[in-house]
Amino acid sequence: MDNIRVSLWLTLLGMVWLVYTAWNADYGARPPPPGPRTTTDAPQTADQPPDLPSLNEQGGAAPPQQQLPTVAAQPAPSTGELIHVQTDVLDVRIASQGGDLVRADLPQHRVHKDMPEPVIRLLDDSGPERWVFQSGVRSAVGGDEPNHAATFRSASNEYMLEPGQDELVVTLDWVGDGQISAHEDALSLMKNYADKGDTPSLKTAAGEIAPKVQEHLDMAKALKK
Repeated sequence: MDNIRVSLWLTLLGMVWLVYTAWNADYGARPPPPGPRTTTDAPQTADQPPDLPSLNEQGGAAPPQQQLPTVAAQPAPSTGELIHVQTDVLDVRIASQGGDLVRADLPQHRVHKDMPEPVIRLLDDSGPERWVFQSGVRSAVGGDEPNHAATFRSASNEYMLEPGQDELVVTLDWVGDGQISAHEDALSLMKNYADKGDTPSLKTAAGEIAPKVQEHLDMAKALKK
């Protein structure tokens, strides 16, 4: 009998403790919120947009600082002209500024199967939940860069996959002072490897790519005139 009484008391005390901890979690004193952080942004150079990390001596991005600044709401960046690309499964918009994919729809797939609109949208540059594919190339030696802030041009602003076609190629040419030297370096590299490369398959690929690079180089020179 004494053992049963002790077990009951222990059970009661355990229930009281659980009730107390639950009440304390819901209504107990809470720690004060942390104070605002203050950070000092490093000055930006004219050749580096403010949202790009600096490069270290090895050419890689420098590691981020441990202290995180408070990011204020900013308006959506300019996209320049939009290049419209349509295939049988995708409806895409490419921004001439940065060459970013700023919109991608699936025209054959609806949000609601019983309604023709809206279709499923994978990428969207409008609204508060901005979601785009953005890329670019950094230069470890400074100067102009074909990054997300650079301007690109295309032969047309409308591309459509025609019946019977298996692929649709959209070429963007960088409009900048460094594009000619970049194409010349790439052309020299391709020609050199096509002539002296040690891997047969890569030599063949370099020989096939070189004329295309030459064509783009001629286009870049024409744009500068």
